[in-house]
Amino acid sequence: MAKYRNNSLGVVCAGGTIVAPGKTGDVDDHTPGLKRLIDRKVLERVDGRKQSGKQAGKNQSRSSQSESGESSDSGNSE
Repeated sequence: MAKYRNNSLGVVCAGGTIVAPGKTGDVDDHTPGLKRLIDRKVLERVDGRKQSGKQAGKNQSRSSQSESGESSDSGNSE
């Protein structure tokens, strides 16, 4: 089972699990019709997305800090 988010404006029933709009629910990966709902972007798999988003944010803040450090270093060397 995996977690899927309902991106539609209506209630979706997939594999016996009812998922309200904007909410997540546990749906079996082998549920008939699940691939079609994903292709239509009605459901979206959310496993592991929050971790990658946090890591991307950390990388961006580090790169901005290093850029600000480079600008101060270049100012000191002149």
